[in-house]
Amino acid sequence: MAVGEVSRKHGNTLIRTLRTTYGPSFAKGCADDEKLSDVLHKLDEPSLTRLIHDHDAGNLEAICRDERLGS
Repeated sequence: MAVGEVSRKHGNTLIRTLRTTYGPSFAKGCADDEKLSDVLHKLDEPSLTRLIHDHDAGNLEAICRDERLGS
């Protein structure tokens, strides 16, 4: 399943980073400084669907890379 792969590959990505792409309502109820791996299990359906869609399309790597590059 893609969720496990998303967590394994991109689990260290901060919610703050993902909100720069998906907007402030992404992962509602989660703090900006939480890691994706820590909140993945409690994501709302729209947030999770967007992550999986971008992962399957090959876009999630670039979105998550922004954090590692210090942007």
